[in-house]
Amino acid sequence: CLGELVQVPQLAQRQPEHTFLDFEGEPNLKAWARATNDNTVQSALELERGGHDGKGQCLRMSMQNLAGWNTYASPILEGMFAQGHALLCFWAKGDPQTSQLSVEMNEADGSRWIAVVPLRTEWAYHVLTPDQFAYWPDSKTKDTRGRPGDRFNPVAANRIVMGLAQSHTTAVGGGPHTLWVDDF
Repeated sequence: CLGELVQVPQLAQRQPEHTFLDFEGEPNLKAWARATNDNTVQSALELERGGHDGKGQCLRMSMQNLAGWNTYASPILEGMFAQGHALLCFWAKGDPQTSQLSVEMNEADGSRWIAVVPLRTEWAYHVLTPDQFAYWPDSKTKDTRGRPGDRFNPVAANRIVMGLAQSHTTAVGGGPHTLWVDDF
């Protein structure tokens, strides 16, 4: 999405001008790294037919039980945001037990920025501004970033991390969860 100043009600109507992750073809999901507090809990990251438009593919993330956190980090993705673009636009949905999604953007300097979006059982379009991402202090840059006035810099983004974490997706309880994302 083009990163110009827009009023909040207008955000949901923004259409992406640049897609950096669409899950079409045969993306290498083995290059994605899982992070969890409990590796004994089964979890899967899979491509599934029928993206947000009923065509193509989307990414399906499932876990047997949430008891802490379970996320997946993309490989390094250069050029996620084109110069002058700052809005993160994507589609997402969750099963009836999965009402939130944590979206983390990592910058090249190692800083971590996290936003949480609500999920419905039907596909919904989300648009996040840089200001909606909060600095996460469990980061390499805890001594230099995250101070007042600092914010997520989309041009420096090089990785996206998605999933559930009881520290952020507080409306999501334990138990099994499934969510789908498409077209970032």
